[in-house]
Amino acid sequence: MNKFTRVEKKRRKKRIIRRVFLIVSSLLIAYNILIRIDYFNIKEITINGNSHLNETKIIDKAEINIGDSLFKVNRFSISNNIKTIGYIEDVKLKKKLPNILEINIQERIPYVEILTNDIYYVFDSRGILLEKRNEPLGGITLISNFPIGEINEGQELELDYRNFLDIFNDEKTIEVVNRIKYFDLEDNQNIKIILDKDIPVEFGSIYNMKYKLLELGEIIKDIEKKNIPTKMIIMNKGEYPILVRDDY
Repeated sequence: MNKFTRVEKKRRKKRIIRRVFLIVSSLLIAYNILIRIDYFNIKEITINGNSHLNETKIIDKAEINIGDSLFKVNRFSISNNIKTIGYIEDVKLKKKLPNILEINIQERIPYVEILTNDIYYVFDSRGILLEKRNEPLGGITLISNFPIGEINEGQELELDYRNFLDIFNDEKTIEVVNRIKYFDLEDNQNIKIILDKDIPVEFGSIYNMKYKLLELGEIIKDIEKKNIPTKMIIMNKGEYPILVRDDY
């Protein structure tokens, strides 16, 4: 077996270094040429998967513009920019030569909104803040008088508050929670609820809330099954709930 002499090893090492240098230099030259060719400048930005967010907000956060070179697009930094939007759970970018950038997003789903200090905080089921609003989003359960402290878009609620929301997100209670329009926690001993058919509920204490929500769910089923015209449901007077009928 032939062995390289010390001189031959040095020459071989130099040749390898020279080749690597030439390859890297060629790639850099090619890259610099490509980013200067207008043919590869972005002419279209397409966004897929958005339902709550408008395209302008996504593009603004991405910090990209029509006319930028497609080869200069940094997928990592753009994805991170877009993920600062609370609604965004995941982002995937795709470059379509010669001049199209495709942004595919996965949005978080609004679950509850909390009204505090005249601001509506919209959260997903994990307690991640999706947005702050000056008016209600609507279509989801509204909780008022629930102190949440300082929180920014995309952040999770503190553990104690998330534990409370977990009751709403439990697979056993989610059906009845989806029937609740309004949930007022101003008085923990006398919680007030408005159902989706505008039926008020005197819910009583916050104690043993999960069990009481399940009980409320059964009451709603019974009312609908028997077609009972209901004016109010009272759950804070004695052991058994009281239905105030709307036909008296």
